[in-house]
Amino acid sequence: MPTNDDPGARICIDFGTATSKASLCLPERDGAPAADLVHPLQIGAVVDEANPYLVQSALVFDREHERVFFGGRAMARARSGETASVPLVSFKTFLAARDLNDTLTSRLLRTIDITGRFQQRDALVLYTAYLTRLVERAVLRDQRLHPRLLTRPRRFAYPRWRPGSAANVYLAGVFDQAAAIAAALGDALLDPAGVDLAAARAALDAARTQPGDGLIEGAVFEARAAAECHLAFGGETPEHVLVFDMGAGTTDITAVRRTPIGYKRHAWHEIEGLRATMALACDEVDRLMIARFIERADSKRSKAALDRFWRRLSLHSRPLKEALFRDGFCEAEFEGRKITLRSQDLFKDRTFVQFQRALAAAYQDALTRVARTAAADGADAIGVILAGGGSNLTFVQQMARNTRPSVSRIRRIDLRPVVPSWAQGPDFDGAFRDIFPQIAISIGGAVAAMTPMEFTV
Repeated sequence: MPTNDDPGARICIDFGTATSKASLCLPERDGAPAADLVHPLQIGAVVDEANPYLVQSALVFDREHERVFFGGRAMARARSGETASVPLVSFKTFLAARDLNDTLTSRLLRTIDITGRFQQRDALVLYTAYLTRLVERAVLRDQRLHPRLLTRPRRFAYPRWRPGSAANVYLAGVFDQAAAIAAALGDALLDPAGVDLAAARAALDAARTQPGDGLIEGAVFEARAAAECHLAFGGETPEHVLVFDMGAGTTDITAVRRTPIGYKRHAWHEIEGLRATMALACDEVDRLMIARFIERADSKRSKAALDRFWRRLSLHSRPLKEALFRDGFCEAEFEGRKITLRSQDLFKDRTFVQFQRALAAAYQDALTRVARTAAADGADAIGVILAGGGSNLTFVQQMARNTRPSVSRIRRIDLRPVVPSWAQGPDFDGAFRDIFPQIAISIGGAVAAMTPMEFTV
């Protein structure tokens, strides 16, 4: 039995727009390698997802078979045509809502839930119960981790920051209800055959009156979590660092300053007033790519045929985009005809050019604001961390390399590697190199020191 049941351990769940992740981290100890402290959980392996550490952020109410499916299985049913229901994806959009109560008490669209039995909150609670069960199974399957670690406090990463803790308290209630459902349904949540809709409805109703304990202590702003992850285990870094976290649904920005806390010890604290969230993110690239495909389809075809093509493109947008940026082109079939889209077609698109300019302007503004703070503190260099799935896109890398702040005192920009040195070492055997931008937020959220405003109570 492992002995690493440290009471200071934390678990953080990241509701990524494309994929969800969870990490368990132990408190830093002198001399302990990062591999002993950082444990991204293999939640994907529990349900045979394509990557052992990632679970697709999706849920589908299969009206034909009266079942609800989660993750990759939900997307597979939608892609195969086994259900006509539209899958619900991007749970992060719920968390970013300005009015959580209004958003979560709204009924789901009839294309998602034709029965009208479920609210958006119900979908979020069910998916959170699914993630809760995955976390439990992943910890119990990992022979390095003590089962008591499942009793340690948990956090979730949050895409839009607002002062106060009202939203955190509300979402902690979602986790409490999810804990009750995970306990009631158990491994039925992970069944390849899905969960019976009537059983799901009954579990939701019971959890509202008798919630469990989701163990949530608070939320961590995503860009701050990215900073904590990259800077957690030292290394030479300027005292001021900009974090530009470009995910699928949002791009989050913050900056941190290194503060001494003792002999040869320091902590990173956020620079006040520099947090921001904007909708310029990878999903916009998906929409533009799909629009170019639709333009190239035969306009004489029926609206129904074009609608089917749009649905198929939407369900396959991620692999299409990966191929477009990796190979320089991607292909989709429409009514027996192959349509090819090249990266240059996208780069020359007027709307894409406007998107790039707006993103570059936001980056320039954030960089300059951090540079002014650094210059006022007497520094002549700043660091930059690119995080999120967009950090590997070529135009984002070029933007970061070519942009300079309009502050003459700042002579050096230290663009940090997308994968920090501690995660590339032999202790991890390169396991996270390809997916680090996706799992970084869950790692950073677990190691971050909580601020009073982020606690749920």
